[in-house]
Amino acid sequence: MSTNDYEKEHVTQYFYRNVSDFKQSNYSNAINISNLRWTIDTELDYIMVQQVYNILYKENAIFLMEDILQVLKQNPNISLINQGIKRSAMYQ
Repeated sequence: MSTNDYEKEHVTQYFYRNVSDFKQSNYSNAINISNLRWTIDTELDYIMVQQVYNILYKENAIFLMEDILQVLKQNPNISLINQGIKRSAMYQ
């Protein structure tokens, strides 16, 4: 529904800017994992996700956040791949 190019690229911004049109909830985790970067905005993000995917992917099966966290716990070097990338200014 947006005509704004920024909202088309960062789709959640439309939801945040039109709160009355959408039901929104916030969930928190018992453990703070906000230091983890689970997005694909850069090549390093892609490499990090690809390594997790290569470990967890099995045909006709799904994996969950807990599975990813376990992989990162067992392979802490994977989280370091994209750790130095700064968050977008839109989150500040």
